[in-house]
Amino acid sequence: MKRPQRGFNLISLMIGMTLSLISILAMLALYKNMVGISVRSIQDAQQDGQVSAGFLTAQLEMRNAGFGMDLPISNSIVLLAGATLTNNTLRATNEYPQPVENTGNALVWVSQLSSTVAPSCAGLLAQDGQLFYLKGASSCTEIAHWRTTNWTSTVLVAAPKSPTDDSNYGNLQPAGFFKTESAPCWPFGKTETLTNRLKVIMTASISAKDSAGNAVKSVSEICLPNLPTS
Repeated sequence: MKRPQRGFNLISLMIGMTLSLISILAMLALYKNMVGISVRSIQDAQQDGQVSAGFLTAQLEMRNAGFGMDLPISNSIVLLAGATLTNNTLRATNEYPQPVENTGNALVWVSQLSSTVAPSCAGLLAQDGQLFYLKGASSCTEIAHWRTTNWTSTVLVAAPKSPTDDSNYGNLQPAGFFKTESAPCWPFGKTETLTNRLKVIMTASISAKDSAGNAVKSVSEICLPNLPTS
């Protein structure tokens, strides 16, 4: 009597291989997504950390505006709109010597940190999705010198890197990065206030998105006690 055949036939083997291949492809797709999420999370954390650190550095530097000068605000600080730094030269489409209730992408100021040194120029610039700290040449001793001085720039917040699978990733810093207003304020959150001082509001884009897919803004306010607005 002929015994029945046992084991796998060709059809069973092909079905098994197909199911195994589908499982492998699914696991590879899951792995790719997990790697992409991990890379995105690292980039988001780096970008948000840079924004926080950049805000802190900007606040510390900006508090020097007008220090030791005893000058009117128009001779101590200037707000620029449409500002660009090209070949170490700063240019702007609009200039606000009385920077109250205006917005722009650059602030330039003068200060004299010690009686033994000459006044110096410094500034902040938001350009090409980045935030720069600017340092003027030693010849820059007045606010009017900002157009002619040779500026040295240091990146405080770098432009976010865009993954290859998302051309819309990353948020450029807004053209109105700086907003200025006159308000009773005092730095470091003290309850004591000074009337009619210049307050600067910085607004930066971070990695988070709202329900509409727009970039969430991080806002930082700083009071400049050396700059009375009236």
